[in-house]
Amino acid sequence: DYETPGGRQLLGIQAFIAGSYVMDTAFMAMLVLCGAIAWQVPVVYALCFVTGCGAFPLALIGDRGDRFADPYLTLPQTAFASTLQFGMMAWEPQIAVPLLTALFIVVGFAGLRLRLRQAAMVTLWLGTGLLAVIGLRGAELSIPLGSGAERLVSGLWLCSVLGRVVLLGQYGARLRQALHRRNETLNKTMAIAERLASRDDLTGALNRASILKAIEGERSRMIRGNTGFSVALLDLDHFKRINDGFGHLVGDRVLVQVVRRIMPTLRASDALGRYGGEEFLLLLA
Repeated sequence: DYETPGGRQLLGIQAFIAGSYVMDTAFMAMLVLCGAIAWQVPVVYALCFVTGCGAFPLALIGDRGDRFADPYLTLPQTAFASTLQFGMMAWEPQIAVPLLTALFIVVGFAGLRLRLRQAAMVTLWLGTGLLAVIGLRGAELSIPLGSGAERLVSGLWLCSVLGRVVLLGQYGARLRQALHRRNETLNKTMAIAERLASRDDLTGALNRASILKAIEGERSRMIRGNTGFSVALLDLDHFKRINDGFGHLVGDRVLVQVVRRIMPTLRASDALGRYGGEEFLLLLA
């Protein structure tokens, strides 16, 4: 669902990938105008990336995307992009250097999303592909610098790659910030949930399980350190008359008021828990 925050983020990444391919195609077209490469090079490159950029989003639309553990399809997209770059480098070594630098964008994106084992597989694949290209066309791998126009286009191409790497780095920084905020929210939620789980819903005192656990903790400390503690069981006299005469809502207000009167008198080491009904346990360390 592209309307959710995760869907918009996924759509943004796909747009970034498509825009990166478009920019590389545009620079190839400029080099065609400069006479540095044949016109077939940007055409074939464009056909390949249009096919890939169309296939991956289609695979993620609707219920089909739920089948994938990684909604970004990082591994298939990395394999496709690197294969395309290596193929173009082998076919037209004259533009191998810009294509190789553009490959850093692919590696940077993969590094943000892949697990360690997958990253090792990608590293092995990239190393094998690069060695194969160097072995086949090593002496011919270069960058168009024959004329002033070619040097200008090549320089702009490399600058655009650097800019895209910076944007990818900013995306990674936002991911880390979002993860940090999510962890903070989760910790606060867990703290609230833990507090609610240990407290009596009505009075705010510790519930039966929590006060008994606190008493058991004091007992363990007593055994280890030979230090005593006290426990007082409080029972509200004639509480049934309050419920029968004024109703349970008034009885609840009485219980709340009792706890509110007791709590300010306790020390930090003491604890108050509702044992049941109108009975309370005081733990005095």
